[in-house]
Amino acid sequence: MASKQGWGTDQKWKNLFDRLLHDENSTTHKNCYLAWHELERRLESDTGIDVMSHKVIMSETEKWRNILTRIIDVILFLGQIGLAFHGLSQRIGDIHNEHILGIIEFLSNYDPVLAEHVAKIRALQENGEWLQVHYLSGSSQIEFISNCADYVRRHIFDEIRATEYYSIMVDATSDSSHVEQTTFIIRYLAKDDTEFVVQERFLTFVDCCKTGLN
Repeated sequence: MASKQGWGTDQKWKNLFDRLLHDENSTTHKNCYLAWHELERRLESDTGIDVMSHKVIMSETEKWRNILTRIIDVILFLGQIGLAFHGLSQRIGDIHNEHILGIIEFLSNYDPVLAEHVAKIRALQENGEWLQVHYLSGSSQIEFISNCADYVRRHIFDEIRATEYYSIMVDATSDSSHVEQTTFIIRYLAKDDTEFVVQERFLTFVDCCKTGLN
């Protein structure tokens, strides 16, 4: 048989034909050929452990896709109306778990996908156990919010690149904790069907204490 690294230029190519014939007639090659055709037959007939494993994987993939879609929809809803995401508790059923877990619990009363997920998390929390992945923790919420923010910023920048005129407005204000922050807002002309519309988008807050100007 030829080497695993291929047939190098320093080897005699005229002997390669004899090696290929030897390989085709070897027991290893015949066993691999039969195994390949057997797998192909099972996939076509929708039988065998390989097909069953594939169905389980696809079913799990679809389940988690549905769960994540619902969680992200709740995050987008809370972001649009400006409500806090999590409170003092991250336990299912706790009255102090605030909006995101509360909404997820409420939807689970009518959604079988969320009902199964929430019930599993609640049972593990009551038993003092930990589910490795459930995407309802505070860290997961922060990651989802960050991903959504990145998507919004990319959309804004795409609109800016497509326009000819824009301006940046900068102003300083204090937040609820009396920390002085600088706001960056961009205003530009965006074409909406047949007319131009003035868009004003908030980009970010910058902590004045971290600018190095003090």
